[in-house]
Amino acid sequence: MEKKNLILIVDDEEEIRLLLKDFLEKHNFEVVVAADGKQALELAWERTPDLVITDLLLPKEHGVDVMQAIKDKFFLPVIAISGIYKKN
Repeated sequence: MEKKNLILIVDDEEEIRLLLKDFLEKHNFEVVVAADGKQALELAWERTPDLVITDLLLPKEHGVDVMQAIKDKFFLPVIAISGIYKKN
């Protein structure tokens, strides 16, 4: 059996986590999810994902800090997503 690529999704909004998880699993990826930065780092250290998709505004550990900690330990891609916007 072929090993599936593991993706870690980090977002404090459950609806977004589930939407991404369902989409990626339908495209044959293995997915783990975290609701905050602390949980994300714990999962990353335990599972060593192939890709991380993270929100920036997270409870317990800011998304930028999560990205930096992961990039310091692993050589893997990290995609940042956010609902932050600037209105003119």
